[in-house]
Amino acid sequence: MKKLHYYDPKTQPETLERWRSEVRKLQPAPKVLMDASLSALLVLDVQLYFTNEASRAFAPQSRSLIEPLRILADEFARAGSQVIFTRHVDPEPSSPMRKWWRGHIDPADPLAGIDPAFEDVGGVRIDKTAYSAFRGTNLEEELRRRGIRTVAISGLLTHLCCDTTAREAFMLGYDVVILLDGTASYSEDLHLGSIRALAHGFATPMTVEECRIVVSG
Repeated sequence: MKKLHYYDPKTQPETLERWRSEVRKLQPAPKVLMDASLSALLVLDVQLYFTNEASRAFAPQSRSLIEPLRILADEFARAGSQVIFTRHVDPEPSSPMRKWWRGHIDPADPLAGIDPAFEDVGGVRIDKTAYSAFRGTNLEEELRRRGIRTVAISGLLTHLCCDTTAREAFMLGYDVVILLDGTASYSEDLHLGSIRALAHGFATPMTVEECRIVVSG
């Protein structure tokens, strides 16, 4: 599969407006209204495995996410809202992920680490071994303990871990926001396909800037 960089700073405004138009066909008015004090930012798998050009799983569009997500995570932290980073690893030889992808992310591999751009950003760090950040982790416990009602999904990859986590969050009773330009995939088709499906039945799409304004009050 060809992995694409499907928008840049110059084309981003036009691209986002086109995506908003697509989303409005499925969700004319937002179904989720965020309350910053009851919201958490989930930053999924912004690992060197996906953000480093030397990795076989490099997602070119990921480089556009780093700075906006770092700023947004800082804004959540300043507002006293929860920020949770996940790191995907495959320690088990019998993992279905290993079988499907014919490879794995070794926890000891330097590429398994969170991108250094987020090194000084506070928040909880959780390792996961499935597409869903809830499966086999203490994520739900962390959210329930803090009284979180809304989760804003960001990170990588839109059509895999972000999509699956958003759907499971919805089924667990959370209000879900999916960040249009705070998630990325290997192509616009994969990215927008997931955004459309989530907008139809699971989540309210927002831009990073829209989310930042809500959180900053």
